[in-house]
Amino acid sequence: MSLGALVRHAHVRRIAIAVIVSIVVLATRCRWDELTGVHVAYVDYDTQIFAQIADQPLGVDLLFAPKPLVVPLVYRAAGNDQAAVVWFQGNLSFVAWMALAASVALGLRRRWMRGIAVLLGVTFVLAPARVGFTGSLLSESINDSLMALALAGAFGLVHARGRRRVTLAVATGVVGLAWLLTRDTNAFVAVTAAGLAMIVWRGWRQRWAWVALALPLVGAVVVISSTRIAHAPLPYQHDWYARFTPRGVYPMIDNVTARSVAELREDMPAALRPYTDHPIGVEWLVRAAPEHRPLQDWLIDHGAATYARWLVAHPVDRVRELIDARWIALAGPTSRYMPRGWTARGSVARRLTVNRNLIVLLLFAAPLLLWKPRVDARSGLVLCILVSGVVGVAASYYGDAAEVARHCYGAGQQVVVALFLALVVWLDRVTLPRRGSGAVVE
Repeated sequence: MSLGALVRHAHVRRIAIAVIVSIVVLATRCRWDELTGVHVAYVDYDTQIFAQIADQPLGVDLLFAPKPLVVPLVYRAAGNDQAAVVWFQGNLSFVAWMALAASVALGLRRRWMRGIAVLLGVTFVLAPARVGFTGSLLSESINDSLMALALAGAFGLVHARGRRRVTLAVATGVVGLAWLLTRDTNAFVAVTAAGLAMIVWRGWRQRWAWVALALPLVGAVVVISSTRIAHAPLPYQHDWYARFTPRGVYPMIDNVTARSVAELREDMPAALRPYTDHPIGVEWLVRAAPEHRPLQDWLIDHGAATYARWLVAHPVDRVRELIDARWIALAGPTSRYMPRGWTARGSVARRLTVNRNLIVLLLFAAPLLLWKPRVDARSGLVLCILVSGVVGVAASYYGDAAEVARHCYGAGQQVVVALFLALVVWLDRVTLPRRGSGAVVE
């Protein structure tokens, strides 16, 4: 057999591709270990909260803890060993993002596009912020990894068939539930994605689609409801006023006192308005002496309505503010949360996913790239990922006025991933002119 015939042989070609992919994965892992091996874990104020929740007895009460359920359970499984948590975050991140790259590549039709998808996946794996968050004892890395696994499963469902598809659907559902219970704002992303999927694929015609829609709706209701229920104070809350213990109260007070002060003064009883003459510190407020109970109770009872009025009173201004803060969400400053030994510097490839010029170009191109989403199931899926990610960015940005860049990181990365996937899927399905002729190839 000649060399040319050997190269063209399907079995030989598959072996060659497998060897190349294995080399790429191995090289990526070596670079990953090199980058993460020098990290000294970043410990945040929130780290103690995860640890204290992990020390609580297992039970339904954990759903109402000051932080969503999943990350404290990881701490519990690790025995509150910070090194073990960092090890878990690092390995989960590497596996999740490589799985996403593999899932996307397997669903592409053109071999050369599969190679591009794998290389793009490597770029996402080694992105500086992603590498750094694995060494931070916060929720961002686990949330980011579960999102990648859920997206990998969703792409797999597009091209899987038979029993494999059923198994993948169940696994994706389990991962999706874990992701839903990692950050409260994920509830808005899940509901938006499920609702948009019903529209894109006309799901109202199929009974199973209504079941698929009901699951994230029920999950979202559970998540949002859990933020309103008080719990026994944890050690870090020993001197708090008990009514501040529901998970959603602290960020709500942060929002109303930082963003809607004018509305606050207008809505407040005259006796309480002097408190707004100076900024109201939330840390002071949760520990304020009993003589300040009228202020505390009024903010807890009426603060959410005041903030909601601020949000809806000038919607154009709110949208403009979010657009102005786009880089905080899509490529925001996260260096303060990075472990010691982390560096923001890197090759052009490593920083590709935070390249502002490229992201702007993809944002403007997205309507063209995702035009007629029903023509290709993959385009419809990417559209759902993109739109729900934008909703997630808005929910994160307006959900808590503090640490906006960190809180928007998860949804912002979802938007960035969707933009690159839109380009990959479009290139895979668009017709190309055949060289030397007027014909086109698929």
